[in-house]
Amino acid sequence: MDPLKLAQLMCSRLCHDLITPVGAISAGLEIIGESGDDIDPELLSLTAHSAQNASQRLVYYRAAFGYNTSSILNCLEKLEKLLRDYLETYKVKLNWHCRVPEEKLSVLQDHARLLVNIVGVMVECAPYGGDFRISIEPSAKGETLCFSFELTGDLVMLKTEKKRALSGELSDQEVTPHNVQSYLAYLLLDEKQAKLTFTNLSSSVLGVCLEAAQPGGQHYGSLF
Repeated sequence: MDPLKLAQLMCSRLCHDLITPVGAISAGLEIIGESGDDIDPELLSLTAHSAQNASQRLVYYRAAFGYNTSSILNCLEKLEKLLRDYLETYKVKLNWHCRVPEEKLSVLQDHARLLVNIVGVMVECAPYGGDFRISIEPSAKGETLCFSFELTGDLVMLKTEKKRALSGELSDQEVTPHNVQSYLAYLLLDEKQAKLTFTNLSSSVLGVCLEAAQPGGQHYGSLF
């Protein structure tokens, strides 16, 4: 078996096995909160919030790293909810603007996992939360789609190693747990032959633009 597929299957299994008990913890805490028992409400709220965050991140990880998650990534409503819930765990608010004609929907679906991973890379650059605007619309000539990402917040910063990873400048030996998602995003960019440009790298705004490959262009074997 291909090692990458094996890793994806293991990730799917891990997320699947953890989502159920974490969800049960959230449900149990909700029941305790409604029972009226003498429990510190602040402590209860903190614990419930942490369990909810863990559950939302697991759902995201399964979609971003797992195997065969088309049921989530191929539905616009589910994709938006996936990103909104995940960004909330970082105290980041999503502003979603998707204007994709029906004939271009397949292009969006084909790039959905790439979109999800770019969001994952960028949100970690906002340590104090913020706002994340995602716009998806046809390109100027209408032949493909343009994805615009803009993250605003205090002390927003894309670390050099992650920028290098996104640009394909890291060697295998330089890939670490901290930049591996950036490296995965680069592999997806290369697979889709999509073009990524940095439009803003200030201390309060991180802007990235992604242009999907032209229809009918060459595609390599799918990573997923």
